[in-house]
Amino acid sequence: GPGRRRLLLLGLTGGAVALAGGGTGLGLWLAGDGDGGTGPTADGKPRAGKRPAPALTDPERPLGTRVTAKPLWTAPVSEPLVQLLREGDTVVALSTKNMWAFDGAGRRKWGPLAHPADLSTGAYGGGLVATVGGGTVYGVMRQGAGGLSQVLRAVRLDTGAEAWTVPLPYGTSNQVSVVGMLGGRVYVDGTASRSGVDPKKGFSIVSGPFVWSLDPATRKGWQVILTDPEVKYPQGQLLVPSSGTGLFWASRQTDGSAQKIAALDVRTRKLLWEQPSPGAEGASGTYDALLQGRHTPWRDGPFVSAGGLFLHVSDRLHAIDPANGNVVWSSPEVPLKTVVASPDGKTVFAAASMAPASLAIRVYALDARTGAVRWAGSVDTLEAGGGGLPVLQSADDTVYLSSGGHLWALDAKDGRARWTYRLSTSVGSGVLRALRAGGGKVYGMGTKGLVALSASGR
Repeated sequence: GPGRRRLLLLGLTGGAVALAGGGTGLGLWLAGDGDGGTGPTADGKPRAGKRPAPALTDPERPLGTRVTAKPLWTAPVSEPLVQLLREGDTVVALSTKNMWAFDGAGRRKWGPLAHPADLSTGAYGGGLVATVGGGTVYGVMRQGAGGLSQVLRAVRLDTGAEAWTVPLPYGTSNQVSVVGMLGGRVYVDGTASRSGVDPKKGFSIVSGPFVWSLDPATRKGWQVILTDPEVKYPQGQLLVPSSGTGLFWASRQTDGSAQKIAALDVRTRKLLWEQPSPGAEGASGTYDALLQGRHTPWRDGPFVSAGGLFLHVSDRLHAIDPANGNVVWSSPEVPLKTVVASPDGKTVFAAASMAPASLAIRVYALDARTGAVRWAGSVDTLEAGGGGLPVLQSADDTVYLSSGGHLWALDAKDGRARWTYRLSTSVGSGVLRALRAGGGKVYGMGTKGLVALSASGR
């Protein structure tokens, strides 16, 4: 370019002066500039060539970009969003107080519809407000005096009209999450207590994690409290796969010890198998145990299963056979925190936060059948203003990576970033749930409301 030519002319002028004085500066400068640093050095020794490009599977391979995406549209909402859902051309935005629905062009279809979420779920720290399926949004909300009672509510996706409500099966329920749908049924988990009289033991109180399954057509279902005689204070999370008849259950003691995984058969409502969590034995009862495992912004479909296998993160990512609990394959040993499968279920994408050692996030693409690394690389979060817990979405041959309110669109074939975009700074370093991709777009919480961006960034 012109700037380059100016530098070259200045170099020639300076070199001419040096030559006139008997120097060799001109010749060395031109040699170094002309051969890309591959010619001989001043002492005649061969100069080292350019560093080879990192391998496609090198986790240190840089994936970043300085290209900034341009939003397609922004739709104002009155509160920060905690979750986004999508079905067809409709996007549902949820705060802890209301929900809205927008079409693919950003026009509001309905809302705000009052929907006070259960604050004990930690909509910012653990719980999932709602799920969508079959043209209906299903969410748990508080109602009644003081908001002490909770109901599962069905809202029509096209009009926002309330179709029905069903009380939760346990009166003292907390940390309730609407996890997802499988086989047309809605699955909810949380913690609950139940009292009763046993003919042999007398009056007793049973408490612990629960699973509730409801058929929206009949509004009937079943529920079970999962107890463990070996664990005094069990905590558990339900993970709903994309297909099959087995639910994936992960539990542990409150201090992080006694980590277990199990499969719950939806037909018999019994555990198919139960075993210690692979990779958790080395940190039992320690602070490290609390740091192990995934941060679960989503616990359904492609985020917990791929190619018919359960996806479980402890010391690394393990693919589990749902029939018997055997480990089919394991990822490289890195501190992975979030996973998602490609829409076709053939590839698993996983992200690891390398802090505090470095402000980088490593991303891996793994073969869902064998666990072989297809590609890997790192995104530097320093230029993005720091990082947070990584979260992933996969759609339209794109892997969306978000951390600390910053979003990158990575090419699913090789991981290279197409563009980047700054979401709302209000998400801080927490787990971002207000993110959803599909239909050639990705939706998130921007600085001025719900923002939509194209997969291409234009």
